[in-house]
Amino acid sequence: MIDWKIDDGVNIGMINDYVRNQFYESIISQNVKNKKVVDIGFGTGLLSILCLKHGASNILAFESNHDRYKLGLEIIKKCGLDDKIQLVNEMYNWQTPIDTDIIVTETVNGDLWQEGLWNSLPRTNDVLFLPGEYFTELYVRQVPRSFAEMLDSDIKSRSMFMPGVDLDKQFLDTINQYVNKDYNGMPEMTAVQGVHRFDNRIEGPWGFIPFMRLVDSKKYLQDTIMIDANHTETFNFDVLFLEAELKLDSLKYSLIVPRCGMKHNLDVLYLDHGHWGPTQDAVIVHGKDKLTVRHNLKTGEIQYV
Repeated sequence: MIDWKIDDGVNIGMINDYVRNQFYESIISQNVKNKKVVDIGFGTGLLSILCLKHGASNILAFESNHDRYKLGLEIIKKCGLDDKIQLVNEMYNWQTPIDTDIIVTETVNGDLWQEGLWNSLPRTNDVLFLPGEYFTELYVRQVPRSFAEMLDSDIKSRSMFMPGVDLDKQFLDTINQYVNKDYNGMPEMTAVQGVHRFDNRIEGPWGFIPFMRLVDSKKYLQDTIMIDANHTETFNFDVLFLEAELKLDSLKYSLIVPRCGMKHNLDVLYLDHGHWGPTQDAVIVHGKDKLTVRHNLKTGEIQYV
């Protein structure tokens, strides 16, 4: 049975993600005319349909989940596409020998790798892989101590005056006494030291995921971890981690936000702007002048060492 609300391959939030869908249509429309295409992770067949719309000659599609495979067969039959799409109930692997021109896939999640994308990337450059580039951008911004500590608090009220800058306590108390009749003083915050993880989905006095607004500028981009699937000579497939070293001010509080995404030529899709939601791996760091960020290419785990 398919649950359209939560099923990982066909949930309604994903298939309605218009930014994702327009990104894929753009890169597909520029590359697939008169080409043989492999679609990894068929789901509803959206990518296959886009490929046919833009002139692909035929599709070989892989769907490893049996329920979604059966759904796919029904969709293909009802759409009269049996002569255009061949669907198989298997997990695709780069070692699978296939005569094709292009491979297209969306087997990614919010941190890129947990849906097994690494096992699908080509190890040679004889086919075009769409999208071609996968990246993790590392944004670093210094923030006030009060903001750093507040990110991990359990304060939910938006009626409290908390400006996110370090100010005199008496001033804060004075304003809050006007704003909130039930005000009992500023809460005690947990001191931040070292690498401090916080609940990235918390909604406090600054609204939902306030840390994202602080790094929404290339000004704070310090490094990028990049894989180009169409230039396999640029990286070593035997390496489990890709890493970057960040430079920090140990006396200040640094907000580090990894932003994952996909790119093909000029088309770029940031995953934190889509149905995947914001990163789970943003941290606050204090007391360190450098930090190594490691991205596990098979599990998607981001480590700070």
